[in-house]
Amino acid sequence: MVKTTQIANSGIFRSEFSNKEFPFVDKILGKTIRKIILVVMQKDFPNFSKEKSLSATEVIFYREKYISNYFSYEIGELSNLESKINDELKEYDSCGN
Repeated sequence: MVKTTQIANSGIFRSEFSNKEFPFVDKILGKTIRKIILVVMQKDFPNFSKEKSLSATEVIFYREKYISNYFSYEIGELSNLESKINDELKEYDSCGN
């Protein structure tokens, strides 16, 4: 129990996400995180819930991971659409138009 008191007094907290220590000013409550980001986080840490806390650095990492995954998906969708359009144009050209 002494260690917890020392951590609290020194302005440091232990992330319930990674179990690492961070400055207290970086503490974020899980209930303040957007649900979609929380879902991405729980893929790596299934026991993390909105009732727990973590650091702003950890939230930023998973926000960036979500955005990266989202754009990768969207780029894939655009590539599929581009392929379909190209195929349609080739078919249209081959019909003598």
